[in-house]
Amino acid sequence: MPRHTHRQRRAKELISQYMSYKHLKRELRKHHHSHKPSAEEEFEEITPEIILEQASGEIRESLASLPFDELPLDFILHDWTDWKSTTPSDTSNISLSTLSSISSLGNSDSMDTDGGSLDDDDDGGDIGLDIELDEIEKFFDEQPEMEPRDSETDVWIDEETLGTTSLSHHSFSRHIATSLIQLFSSRYLKSRKNAIRVASQMPDFLGKIKLHQPDVFRQDLRVSPNTFDALVQRLETDPVFSNSSSQDQMPVEHQVAIMLYRFGHSGNGVGLNKVARWSGYSKGTIVLATRRVLTAILRPSFLQDMISLPTQEEKEEAKEWVGMRAKCDAWRDGWCMVDGTLIPLHARPYWYGESYFDRKNDYSLNIQIINTPDLYIIDCGYGFTGSTHDATAWERTWIYAHHDEVFEDDEFIWADSAYPIQTWLVAPYKQPDSNIPQNEIFNTVLSSVRIKSENCIGFLKGRFQSLKGLRINIVNEKTHKYATYWILGSVAVHDFALRCEKQEKDQGLYHANRTEGMADPFVEFGPSHRDRDREREGRVSTEAGAASGARSVNLAAAKARREELKQCLFAANSSLTLSDLTYDN
Repeated sequence: MPRHTHRQRRAKELISQYMSYKHLKRELRKHHHSHKPSAEEEFEEITPEIILEQASGEIRESLASLPFDELPLDFILHDWTDWKSTTPSDTSNISLSTLSSISSLGNSDSMDTDGGSLDDDDDGGDIGLDIELDEIEKFFDEQPEMEPRDSETDVWIDEETLGTTSLSHHSFSRHIATSLIQLFSSRYLKSRKNAIRVASQMPDFLGKIKLHQPDVFRQDLRVSPNTFDALVQRLETDPVFSNSSSQDQMPVEHQVAIMLYRFGHSGNGVGLNKVARWSGYSKGTIVLATRRVLTAILRPSFLQDMISLPTQEEKEEAKEWVGMRAKCDAWRDGWCMVDGTLIPLHARPYWYGESYFDRKNDYSLNIQIINTPDLYIIDCGYGFTGSTHDATAWERTWIYAHHDEVFEDDEFIWADSAYPIQTWLVAPYKQPDSNIPQNEIFNTVLSSVRIKSENCIGFLKGRFQSLKGLRINIVNEKTHKYATYWILGSVAVHDFALRCEKQEKDQGLYHANRTEGMADPFVEFGPSHRDRDREREGRVSTEAGAASGARSVNLAAAKARREELKQCLFAANSSLTLSDLTYDN
């Protein structure tokens, strides 16, 4: 609930107390005037006990019903007993018009009781009481005689004695006014607890560990030390890291380290409390740093450099790998591949939650990954919910829309059976055609090429494990976009890291202390049964999943192109059988 709602309710309680008190005080005065004391009683001191004895049952009930949690009963009664010797003036009380205007703020039409969350920019301090509070403060400034004063010693009485002596007339009025001023003088309604700070690990990681234990550094920040330095150098000139404030931002390398740590961990490891202990910064600062770095990464100047089509030289390298893998030169033109993957969400979204429910009985986001055999991601489709079919999501990617520009001459892209075949997209045979021996061999060889798509997705999720269970609550369009930006930022940094690590390998700097021949721990190769799962899904259908525009292609030409590739495969490998097809990832 917003802080200003709590303030309104508390202000209403204080005003209600004051109004009830004034009513009670009038009743006590009436009772005092109607009671004629005897000659002996005139010389007796009026005490709270005597007033209670003389008070009627109605007055006693009124006293018991007042919600004075912070004031003892004698505080109120002494306030009245002092009235006998000093009649308060009209100016000694807060004006009723002021109190009424403050109290009216507690009405249902001005209170927010929907339990909404507090916005980041809501300081909770301005609810329309400026005029009333100014009047209260002015009232005290202009009335110094309100301070209790001992007539015998001529000494001002300390605030702590208010309510404990008969000299405290006007004390309750003063208490209400002071409480109202204190209520709106601070952002926080309750005292704040000082969190116990523990020594953070980030300074050590950015210092000694980065220099002497690069493997340990990479385990936590998911990139090599050289890659980290290159990323900081690339991002630090972005305008988001500069401001006109007199207070400088935290170092850019700290902000980048926080973002990489959050990208690279899943489950409780990516929780704000965990990251706060690791970094030594507050939770709010962690969120702010993550948003700044994401902003810098998603700038077109960075994003388009990282996620881009390969150069002609890189394309030739990809073609050479495909030709060697299939042992067929005709297959060389398929230099890239596409596949979809699901990014699970840790909780059901509140915003159109059913749309995120996927075929694996989970809530997720669907992204399309288009990559080359060297695992570089050259395009990705993002923003789709988990229920979106891969074929539908694929049709909304940039490469699909510009395939005439991307694929020259007879070039094409490899895909699995969930995608509709085109003259420039080749997918495996589905049942019952896949039961034919030659078609089964064709599917197996195609899968051995397309396995790089599985490797690429495994590498991406292996590096940035937050993509295995995204801990972002999707409650509206804004948070849906933020989750999408998180995924896109991970892809961009992953490509940046691949480029930097390739340079390190060429220079002999990459993981110098690792065992020779050890596989990269981030790469999680895709399971070999994945194509069979997709084939079963394809039975229900590629036609059902594809949009109506895809059906306008010439299926006969697409099938003829696939048959041509199959014949070229067997022409280059005349004695090819299933037993001969053994591949390493």
